[in-house]
Amino acid sequence: MIHKIKKYPITILLVACSLFYLAAYFYIALSRITYPFEIEWMEGGSVDHVRRILLGQPLYVEPSLDFVPYIYTPFYYYVSAFFSKLFGLGFFSLRLVSLLSSLGIIVLLYKIVFLETKDHFSSLIASGLFTATFRLSGAWMDIARVDSLFLFLFFLGFYFLFYRKTISDTVIASILIFLSFFTKQSTLMMVLPLSITLLAQSKKRVLIFSIFLITFVGSSTLIMDHLSDGWYSYYVFKLPKLHAWVPEAYINYWKYDLGGPFLLASIIGLAGLFYGSSEDKSWKDQLHLKTFLLGAIGASWLSRLHSGGYDNVLMPAYLGITLLASCFENKNFKLKSVLNLFLFIQFSLLYYPIQNQIPTQADINAGHAFIEQIKNLPEKDVYIPFHPYFSILAGKEKTGAQLMAIDDILRVKDHPQKTKFYQSIKNDLLNRTRPAIVLDNNWFPQELDQNYSRGNDLFLGSHGFFPLTGASTRPRWIYRLRESPQ
Repeated sequence: MIHKIKKYPITILLVACSLFYLAAYFYIALSRITYPFEIEWMEGGSVDHVRRILLGQPLYVEPSLDFVPYIYTPFYYYVSAFFSKLFGLGFFSLRLVSLLSSLGIIVLLYKIVFLETKDHFSSLIASGLFTATFRLSGAWMDIARVDSLFLFLFFLGFYFLFYRKTISDTVIASILIFLSFFTKQSTLMMVLPLSITLLAQSKKRVLIFSIFLITFVGSSTLIMDHLSDGWYSYYVFKLPKLHAWVPEAYINYWKYDLGGPFLLASIIGLAGLFYGSSEDKSWKDQLHLKTFLLGAIGASWLSRLHSGGYDNVLMPAYLGITLLASCFENKNFKLKSVLNLFLFIQFSLLYYPIQNQIPTQADINAGHAFIEQIKNLPEKDVYIPFHPYFSILAGKEKTGAQLMAIDDILRVKDHPQKTKFYQSIKNDLLNRTRPAIVLDNNWFPQELDQNYSRGNDLFLGSHGFFPLTGASTRPRWIYRLRESPQ
């Protein structure tokens, strides 16, 4: 977007903004990578997935209160299992995978923008702009969730597909994009527009790419279904389709997610869909950038329409907008000045308090005190549905199904598996199989009231130990079995 630093003094400000946001992100990520508790309430469930892999247990099984998998493909958990063998099981290993993946995205963005513009300043500003969306996209890039790895693998596949043109590069691209799908299913939405672009460039390459990708996706699905007795397809494909849509997202996605604090970058990026992003290149020459943006926006929008979609689903859209906006080139001095001013204002709008993204010592102290309370319970099995991994941190014998994974089944409309699972939970609680349960909020109150006594609020008067992103929830009550049911 910018060429000469001497000719455009505002570039100094834009570079300073970029360096600030890059430094801020890595300061935050490194400051909280060793935090021993959840930054986001589903992180512990991710660690439980990895723990099952290390124990040789399957991920895709019939749902029960013992375990329910998240509705994602499994590659992130296998990569994290490898890192866990090196560094130990826990949040650190999984966050390290995400941190390295986010670093890969930033480096790739720098490289691709430089290949398009031949300008290091544009590349640096692009990297800074994407990193500046850290809080806007849920403060998610470094946590123990699948998103950064999925997006990095897809972006790397995109690079091999359009910036390295040999047949072997095409095969590598198909492998990388398959692994992206095998990390998160959103890849399938993002890859369709790119395939059309590849078709316009080379029928031979698109044929090879499609054959390999379809083969990988199809064969992996067959193998995983065979190994899981069909539960893989149930969780990965069938269950998400059963979830309700969010009608408000049809408009709010454009109004608040692409508008709101990211409006100016969105205007530049979306304008690039209709105008040549470079005076020296034809519209067709940069079609891959445009279709990358279309696929990324489509995938993010679809995820927003899916109930349960949080701000993290916006990461692909923000990357696509940043990429296309950063490759916009024009020799008109006045137009460049306006774009530079827009970009500076955009950086200002994305500011967020850095320290608010880092757990405090009070959070750490409260977490250790809570774990100590669970450790001191005489029961060997303590089920914590909202945060099941906490029971392992407290030295108990086993974890259990995470509440979001449970809710993914229970929040569908009429479905036989929902009815069966709902009844199994009630039976589990009525049959007194859980000696102690720790809850954040009310859950199956009738069954619990019949068999359990509720203790006092664990954090009464304390403001700490809430997750820094996602659902703001923390443990509240310990329920312990009565000697006899009421």
